[in-house]
Amino acid sequence: MKKENIFFILLLPVIFLTKACHSSPDVASIVRKANVVYDSAFFQTGHPHIPLYVANGIIGGCFDHMGFQSRPNTGMPEGRTVIGYIRHYDKTVQGRHVQFPLCYITASWDDGSSVYNLVDAREYKQELDLYTGTLTTSYNLHGKTVITAFASQQHPNLFCMHIRRKSTMPCRKLILRIECETSGCQNNDSPFKVNPVKVFIEPEKDLTRIRSVTSLAVTDWVVYCPDVSFEVHGTQLWLTLKDGDNDLRILVNHPQGSPEKILNEPYDSLLAAHQNRWKNEWECCWINFPEDRAHKIWTRMNYYTLCNFPLISEKPMIPSGLNSNIWGFTFPQDVYYVEENLPRTGHFLRAGKALQYWLDILPEVRRYSKRVMGVEGAYYPWTPPFCCWDDYEKNGVVSKDSYELHNPAYVAAMIWHYYLYTFDTAWLKKYYPVIRDVFEFYKNISSKNKEGTYDIYHVNARGQDEASITEGRLKNLLCAGYSAEYMAHLILHAAPITGDTTWLSIAGDMAASGMNRKNLMRADGIYTTYEGDNRPANSQKHPVQLNSITYLPMPFMVKNNSSPVVRAWENRYQLTIQAHKPFTAGWTLGQFFLASCRMQSPAEEKKDLDAIQPCHGADPLWIQFYESSFWERWHVSKAYYFPMMGLYQQALTDALVQDWRGYTELFACLLPGWENKQIAFHGIRTIGGAILSGTWDKGKFTIAIEPGKAKSIELRIAQPCEKIRAKGFKEGKKIFKGNEIVSFVFDGNNKIKIKGKVPQKR
Repeated sequence: MKKENIFFILLLPVIFLTKACHSSPDVASIVRKANVVYDSAFFQTGHPHIPLYVANGIIGGCFDHMGFQSRPNTGMPEGRTVIGYIRHYDKTVQGRHVQFPLCYITASWDDGSSVYNLVDAREYKQELDLYTGTLTTSYNLHGKTVITAFASQQHPNLFCMHIRRKSTMPCRKLILRIECETSGCQNNDSPFKVNPVKVFIEPEKDLTRIRSVTSLAVTDWVVYCPDVSFEVHGTQLWLTLKDGDNDLRILVNHPQGSPEKILNEPYDSLLAAHQNRWKNEWECCWINFPEDRAHKIWTRMNYYTLCNFPLISEKPMIPSGLNSNIWGFTFPQDVYYVEENLPRTGHFLRAGKALQYWLDILPEVRRYSKRVMGVEGAYYPWTPPFCCWDDYEKNGVVSKDSYELHNPAYVAAMIWHYYLYTFDTAWLKKYYPVIRDVFEFYKNISSKNKEGTYDIYHVNARGQDEASITEGRLKNLLCAGYSAEYMAHLILHAAPITGDTTWLSIAGDMAASGMNRKNLMRADGIYTTYEGDNRPANSQKHPVQLNSITYLPMPFMVKNNSSPVVRAWENRYQLTIQAHKPFTAGWTLGQFFLASCRMQSPAEEKKDLDAIQPCHGADPLWIQFYESSFWERWHVSKAYYFPMMGLYQQALTDALVQDWRGYTELFACLLPGWENKQIAFHGIRTIGGAILSGTWDKGKFTIAIEPGKAKSIELRIAQPCEKIRAKGFKEGKKIFKGNEIVSFVFDGNNKIKIKGKVPQKR
């Protein structure tokens, strides 16, 4: 049994316990260190105002500095300000399915003049409170205005804006304009043009009913705001607000959403329920990092992850969430980069709801695979449609990237990794058809060669690198081979658990024989991306050589320090386009960072983190990350690129607790300087479902391990300690050394407690 392979670790049977997440009196202050706060002084710094994101995975979006949405167009620097709804989408002329905004809210004074007046505004403050998921904007401009906005976590189809206004001058009442026809703002600077939305607006007392119709979707929604006047102006709904409290709510008719009667609930009750839900989410898992940069990245991305994965089942998030800043469609790999954070932080309900989508569409995916790829099995495409699978790409693919062969394995990886953190056998049996059918696809495009390894080929193959040729010449794509080999190992270990041994024999042979990479070897000992790839250095878009470290963990591939995978990581800045500039195409730097953390090199980890700001991969305040980046700054319209930020969150978690090698390693990649500072973390999950919390105080550390769903745990304290003490277990060593792999059996529900100290360097 090899410890190096995550698939070879099958822990003992587990006990399923319902256990509440633990509370901590310090959680609010820890989380709020990452709050985003703008005030009058901020605008003197020269930093751009980044619109702030408020969503629940079903409805939500970004807001401008005055608390409204004056920048709805695609192509806007720092991203657009809109309200998105996950089921509002259309089909482009090319046949691609595109999600785009449901509406956007602008404002003016009742004499028609603009509310955008920072010169005269006093007492200005805008704050996104991550701990309660609430955005508050306040200023005194011809009277005090306080706007509170939130996307309800209690009612997933509800968005609320509470506006308290006290005018001190005539003609200074606020008029809100809700634009319901959003094709214009979508088509402004997007290659994915949508058709005009048919809008039907019917005002009633205290509310207005709206129907938005596209070629693919019908959305019925309500705008509720009691005691104000409603006026219809074309495709806009105007609301003249009163002095005092204005309770604006947008409720969409979602099949799993709350009924219309919740509009009768008091605002304070809705707000309290929403904020309590957020507080409970944070109590499950948090990290208090010793440096501002890491703390903001991890904490803010954890907030965004919870904003983008709802508590009801739905189609996956798109890369920039409900903003639709960039792509209006989803990618399995991009979802994976973010979703992977959910089980690690104990948010199993959200993770499970997200995974249900991939199981639900399996019959459609099998038909698609046969129709488009000509192959039996489950081929989850590069950009799955939102509906109408049998008509999707009926007259040709929307892009050659539809043939990217690596994608299906990422869906299976999400399912397998969820199981590794829960050991829920019944759940795995239910979802195993996805794993089985994805392997079937890879089996059917693989064949054993004369040398005993497996070739992989499809006539239309496209690589994850996306910078390589097509026209049927991409044989033995490295990314596809990694996916196939990963799936073979996965079948070997998942099939016996489920009792479905359909492909067990062939999977065993593929895993033992391996995929053909002999013909991919370059003179420098690094794999090329496909057979015959003779491009010069720095020609790739993505560093696919690192996939077996980052995305499809196969740790046996890095056991030898001179292996092609290790060499690729050591020379990663020679792989991709202008990497030294630094430039990142899409999520490339995120993969660098995650790989360096898992290879446990603090210096290289710091190098990859330090590269983000010089290439403008994130805004200066670390509020969000852009997709692709370099000094010319054209990319700033591609804001809130969650897949990249999701990889950074994964890596920062792994800096403290990582388990990709199949056992748990603590403090394996502390960034330089952290060893002399204080760190605290709570609720990080590891393989088998154990729950880890701990502190680090200038080399002194304490760890508490709750069994959670696990019966045992195998771990390594990745620090040079001579004597580490452990207690509270049924079986294991009371004293062990740093870097030693030790095993413990839990004593019922008791915590295992570990203490140690790293010798000070002289």
